[in-house]
Amino acid sequence: MATVFDLFKEIDYQYFVIERGTVFGNVQASAEPRTLKGVFKERTGYTRTGNNIERIDGDTATLHAHPEDFTDFDAIVGNGVIVNNIEYEVKGLTVGTNFDTGVVEHLTLTLERTDIAEGDDED
Repeated sequence: MATVFDLFKEIDYQYFVIERGTVFGNVQASAEPRTLKGVFKERTGYTRTGNNIERIDGDTATLHAHPEDFTDFDAIVGNGVIVNNIEYEVKGLTVGTNFDTGVVEHLTLTLERTDIAEGDDED
């Protein structure tokens, strides 16, 4: 059976931990981001609902990630990813489980554009 990774082209993205509550706001933790692969979908354009047209502003996106890339699913929300040089914060996570086998096939990360300061390596 085909998965989302078989049906759509994967791209590289960087995943990193966000440290909160610093003087400079939210900053990227000092560790280097991990480069991973996933299926990215930016939410831009227009949708039609009846006689109305709704504009989607492009500040949100989804990223289908490989579950084997993460050891703790609960720790993903609140961290960040960089896709095509744009920074996003992970606002939500849905675990994609195959109903027939019970195997987790993908993670769907709900992303929102954000600005993250780079961490300071000096202590």
